[in-house]
Amino acid sequence: MKSAVPVVALLLLAACQRTPQEQQIHDIKAQADERADAVEQAADGRADPMDAQAKALREQAKQVGGYDGKRLEVQADALEKEADLTRAQGNDRGDAIRAEADAKAKALESR
Repeated sequence: MKSAVPVVALLLLAACQRTPQEQQIHDIKAQADERADAVEQAADGRADPMDAQAKALREQAKQVGGYDGKRLEVQADALEKEADLTRAQGNDRGDAIRAEADAKAKALESR
């Protein structure tokens, strides 16, 4: 029974090894995921301060009241919308990077 264990381990190892083409496809997708994640995180990094500023403006608007408070609310709304657009753009760019990698992977698989 002890001699069967190394044989099974070798068979499992051989089954898990990738061909050069499979490895290339894996690398393309992994690199794309890293780039896409970085793009999305950068967008979040640009949007987070906008959200914080909008929150501060809303607090200030509550204290000020009147027309000045309403103007501050409008500014806060605009900052929140800009933050949302920034995140959406980052997510779309990340999706495009992943889609391009998938297309390259499929082209390699079809060879």
